[in-house]
Amino acid sequence: MEEIFYPIAGVLFINTIYLSCKFIASLWLGIHENQIFLGYGKHEALKFRVKNLTIYLGLFIPLPWLAKFYSYENGVKNRIRLEWEYDAPWIKRLLVTFGGTVGSLLASMIIFSILAYQEVDQFVSKEELNKYGIYPSQFARSTGFQKGDKIISINGETNYKYEELIAPNVLLGDPTYQILRDKDTLDIQIALNFSENEGAEFMLYPNAPCEVNYILPGKPANSAGLISGDIITHLEGNEVNSLEEIKEKLKIYSGDEVQVKFNRNGDLDTLRVEVLSDGTIGFVATSLVEFTHSSKSIGVSLKEGVTMPFTLVMLNIRGLSKLFGGEDQVNRKVSGPIRIASLYTNSATRFFRISALFMAILAFWDLMPFPKSAILKSFPIIWEVLTKNKIAYKSFKNIQRVGWYIIAALMAITIMNDILMIL
Repeated sequence: MEEIFYPIAGVLFINTIYLSCKFIASLWLGIHENQIFLGYGKHEALKFRVKNLTIYLGLFIPLPWLAKFYSYENGVKNRIRLEWEYDAPWIKRLLVTFGGTVGSLLASMIIFSILAYQEVDQFVSKEELNKYGIYPSQFARSTGFQKGDKIISINGETNYKYEELIAPNVLLGDPTYQILRDKDTLDIQIALNFSENEGAEFMLYPNAPCEVNYILPGKPANSAGLISGDIITHLEGNEVNSLEEIKEKLKIYSGDEVQVKFNRNGDLDTLRVEVLSDGTIGFVATSLVEFTHSSKSIGVSLKEGVTMPFTLVMLNIRGLSKLFGGEDQVNRKVSGPIRIASLYTNSATRFFRISALFMAILAFWDLMPFPKSAILKSFPIIWEVLTKNKIAYKSFKNIQRVGWYIIAALMAITIMNDILMIL
C-alpha cells in the first residue's frame, strides 16, 4: 500500500502547498475574483467567506490539472481571470503569478532544514577511508584506480567525506581525483557515459576488512564451519579485504570449492568451502570501517536546507543537459551511487524528503517556458509593461502552446538520441 499511498499523498501535499501560497498571495495583494467556485459540479456543497472573497466548494480535487477554479456569479460558472488580466499594478500581478513558485521553494527549504537538523550525520571520514585506501569496482579500475589507492583530494578539495567522492553531483561533473599510490601522486579524471550505465558501474569502496555477523542456515559457509565474528583474510591464497572484493572473487569460483583463510579471535585458520552457482557461500558481513557521527547545529541545518533545493535542481539541469544535449543519455534505471533511494531511511522521512525535492523541481518548472508555468503566465504582464498594451486571451493561449511545442521538441530530441545510440 505504501507504493500507492505515498506518491498520491505527496502530490496532494505538494499541490496543496503550491495552491495555498498562491491563494494567500492573491488575497494579500487583492488580485482575485469576488466569488469563486472550486471543483466540479453545478451546485456548491459548501460555502464560506475569506475577507471579501466568497468561496463555493464543489467536488474539488487538489491535483495538478484537476484542481478547477471558476468565477461564480448568479449560480453560473465562468472562466476565472488569470493574474495578468486584472487592472492592478503590474508588480502585484507578477507577485501573485509567482506566489506558488516562491511558496513551494520556501516550503522545500524549511522541510530540508528540519530534516537536516533531525538527522544525525553519519559518514566515513577522509582519515578513516585512507587508513585502508579504496577498493575500486571493476569499471573504476578500468579508469585507472587500483586497490589501496588513497584519495588526497576531489576536484582540488582536500577536506572531504567518503560519500562525497561518489555523490551524483560530483560524478555528473567529470571529477578529478588526486590519489596517493605507494609514494607517487597521480591525477585521475573520469567522464562517465550514462547511456552505457557507467554511473552505476563506477564505485569506490573502503578497502576495510569485513566481519561475518550472520551465517545462513543450510548454506556452504554453515556446513564448512564459518561462524559469526570470523574475518576473512584470503581466498585461494590471495589477500582480500573489503566485502565487495570478497564477493567479486567468489564469483570466479562459482560452482567450485575455494580455500578460505580467516581470523577467529586473533588466530588464523583455513577451511574449504563450496561456492554456489550464484557466487555466494551463505553469510552476511559488515565492514569494519568506522563511521563518524555528528549532529548539525541550527545554523548548519538552515544553510543545508536553503542550498539543498538549488543543489538538487542543478543536478536535474545537468542531467537534462546530458539527456537533451546529446552529450550523454542519462540511464533511466541508474543505481549504485546515483539513486535517490539511498537518501532515505524511514517512511516519514522519505515522504517529506521526496515532497521537498519535488517542490524544488516544481519551482524549477515554473521558471522554464513549459506548459502552465509561471514564466509563461508572466509574459503578458511583461509585454504590457513594455508596450502598454494588453494581450488578448486567445493570443495567450497561443503562447501556452509554445510550452507544449518545447516539450514535444525535447521528447523528439530524446528519441533521436536513442535511435542514434542504436545505430
